[in-house]
Amino acid sequence: MALEAGILKVTVEFGKGLKDKDIFGKMDPYCILKCGGTTWRTRTAKAAGRDPVWDQTLSFNVINEKSVDAAAIMAAADRAAAEKAAANKAVADKATADKEAADKAAADKVAADKVAADKAAADKVAADKVAADKAAADKVAADKAAADKAAADKVAADKVAADKVAADKATADKEAADKAAADKVAADKAAADKAAADKAAADKAAADKVAADKAAADKLAADKATADKEAADKAAADKVAADKAAADKAAADKVAADKAAADKLAADKVAADKVAADKAAADKLAADKAAADKVAADKAAADKVAADKAAADREAVDKAAADRAVAHREAAIKAAADREAAKREAADRQVALKVAADWEAADRVAADREAAIKATADWEAADKAAADKAAADREAANREAADRQVALKIAADWEADDRVAADREAAFKAAADFEAVDREAANREAADREAAIRAAADWEAADLELFAYVMLPHCNDDTMNVKRLSIRIR
Repeated sequence: MALEAGILKVTVEFGKGLKDKDIFGKMDPYCILKCGGTTWRTRTAKAAGRDPVWDQTLSFNVINEKSVDAAAIMAAADRAAAEKAAANKAVADKATADKEAADKAAADKVAADKVAADKAAADKVAADKVAADKAAADKVAADKAAADKAAADKVAADKVAADKVAADKATADKEAADKAAADKVAADKAAADKAAADKAAADKAAADKVAADKAAADKLAADKATADKEAADKAAADKVAADKAAADKAAADKVAADKAAADKLAADKVAADKVAADKAAADKLAADKAAADKVAADKAAADKVAADKAAADREAVDKAAADRAVAHREAAIKAAADREAAKREAADRQVALKVAADWEAADRVAADREAAIKATADWEAADKAAADKAAADREAANREAADRQVALKIAADWEADDRVAADREAAFKAAADFEAVDREAANREAADREAAIRAAADWEAADLELFAYVMLPHCNDDTMNVKRLSIRIR
């Protein structure tokens, strides 16, 4: 559809019944919009599965019916995102500071309460021990005094009795004296036994007291150890939570920084492409510059491959491949006389082909367009000789591009069709941020497509067309049928 100058606002609402490409878990789809040479993407619908909801409005600045300028809009969006990120960071920092202060106050109160409780318990234990020791000492002293008095009283009584017997019975026989002596021995023994029993009782009481004191001390130590362990566990848990919060914040900051960098790179690329388009005097000058850039790129690629592989004949092979690619591109540009067919081919390839295989090297875009056009109704009118030559050139260009992709590692999404899925999966697994990789691939695809369209002879007569398709990270077949999307255009 042709677009008038102004602001084109596109609202991507939701997707319904998308094909599930994830083996485990739910898909994380996002939608890419292309208008002219401008590409924009929605946010990623995390774990949205087959029915994602975006409800996001994207704006394109249409300068005229042939060009779209997203630099100003993207710059404003970047500023708004930066301001929002700064505000979110300030709120998060304040919340973190408040939580740290509250945690510290709570920890200080717990520590103070624990110190006071420990001191009170220690004071009580000491006081109880002093009182128990004094009571035990008083009992021992009282028992000893009673035993000493009983013994003294018995001795005195025995002496009085003996004196009286001696005085009354001066002629008492030895049996009376023996009996008195035996009684005295028995009394002494009884006193000694009682003293020993009292001492044993006192010793047992003291031992029981010592055991009780030790048990109380052990219990106090165990309680203190338990309290210390609980405090340590809480401190460890608080530290883990703080570390996780810091890690989450760092991850969020990195995602925001990566998005800002990717958005800036896209804006810079769009601005640079616009300057180049404005300065292009004619399609021939653009084609000549593209050919010169291709020769220079091929020479640099050949030099690096020669250094890596130490193959003396690599430069000749690259030069021959470059010549074939240039010749092929020129033939393809001449054959691409119908712009409407090219637009239909681009839409069909966006829906039907894999994203990575769809956007090959600039020297293969025209050949791929011919292959797609061949599937359309108007391909029957094409010259059979031109078709045969285009097929041969496409095969040669494919071999040359595959060799250069393997040797130079230009990008994972520029490899041959049979290696695209494996290389992209390996690149995604090696990357810490899948969304950044997807954005970079989308930007490269948009730049390649714009360069290919500019190379066509009928670029000036082309109208702007809006394309939309769904991207599914970590999948081999990333395109979805646009008819399953709800898109509102103002």
